[in-house]
Amino acid sequence: MQQILLFGGGGFIGGHLAPLLRKDAGNKVMVADRNAVLAREPCAVDTVVVMTQPGATIKEMLLPALARSRAPSRIVYLSSLLVYPDSAAPQNEMSAPAPLSPYELGKCEEELLLADYARKAGASLAILRLGNVYGDVQNRGVVNELFLSAFTGKPFISYGDPQKKVRDYLFIDDAVSFLTCFITAPRAPQKNIVNLCTGEGHALSELIKAVQAVTGRKITVVEKPPREEKASIIGDARKAIAFCGFTSRFNLTAGLRKTYENYLMLYKKS
Repeated sequence: MQQILLFGGGGFIGGHLAPLLRKDAGNKVMVADRNAVLAREPCAVDTVVVMTQPGATIKEMLLPALARSRAPSRIVYLSSLLVYPDSAAPQNEMSAPAPLSPYELGKCEEELLLADYARKAGASLAILRLGNVYGDVQNRGVVNELFLSAFTGKPFISYGDPQKKVRDYLFIDDAVSFLTCFITAPRAPQKNIVNLCTGEGHALSELIKAVQAVTGRKITVVEKPPREEKASIIGDARKAIAFCGFTSRFNLTAGLRKTYENYLMLYKKS
């Protein structure tokens, strides 16, 4: 039996990932966030999946807990495509990080922190750099904001020209399928960086039109001065596809349709 800890797994992605991992009778899945028990007791698991936002949580809670027990054989860290340089071309895993925001810098620092721990502990480490994951009402990203604007009629705020902001959007079902592959696969090399994405970039203006088409509702867009952020971030998905043996099942339109179904369920209940 493989014991898996989803550290920070109580949120959007973890809520979809935990049931999928539990379907395999050989997996025992624990979910922990800012848990006082984890801070006090040993943490004897085979695999640790780190899903927290950047901050002090890994250094102050997770690593001390792991130090009180045998080291896990595998660590899987959920990072972000945002660590790559601003580029209109898809970035592969050989591209050197170029963090801009505090979030991006925090992700890069935690990648290095866990790489150092894994090296000393003799554990394998998979750094999975995800695109913009979306898919239901738990998500708090731009897709969620657009659906809320469509349902409530409140304006959507675009910081800068929506035609000039390009991202790689990954539907949640595809995200957890890729994650499950890396979490349950045979032991990987000590450090393996892989992009989890579609390999396709979509401008925010395109995303707005797609949500309007799926919902049949007009979204009022209010443009404000741009913030300091990267214009275009797209991942090269070939390494993940080669490792897992499958591709994303949902293109943007199909993923948004499924997302719309999830929002309809929420609004019918309210």
